Amino acid sequence: MGLNARVYVQKAELEFFRKPHLIDHRYEPELLEGVNVVALEGDAEIADGIRVLLTPGHTPGGQSVVVNTSRGRAVITGFCCNGENFPGRGQVVTPGVHINAIEAYESAVRVREIADILIPLHDFAVGRAGRIP
Repeated sequence: MGLNARVYVQKAELEFFRKPHLIDHRYEPELLEGVNVVALEGDAEIADGIRVLLTPGHTPGGQSVVVNTSRGRAVITGFCCNGENFPGRGQVVTPGVHINAIEAYESAVRVREIADILIPLHDFAVGRAGRIP
């Protein structure tokens, strides 16, 4: 990673990263050694037209990325999901991997409400498409 690169992380995520629960194996503290970490609390604009959106549930301080495009707001989810979590009609489906099911559900609802273009993190269809609309 470049010397000037910054990694934006929610404060709650950083705290959990430093002291993860015994049953959670996703975190390796040495990954952030020498990294310029910027701790955030909640939604924040990180560059012109790019902001992070607090979307906890999958992890304590999960976040998604919102990019303003000529076609509207594109949201890249920061939690495990695919297109089936966001059916065309009806309620969102809570992602199956989560620390807090209620927060995961509410985060999915929030993403659906904000996104003009939805980019689910684990949706193979996005990769197969070759490009994001």
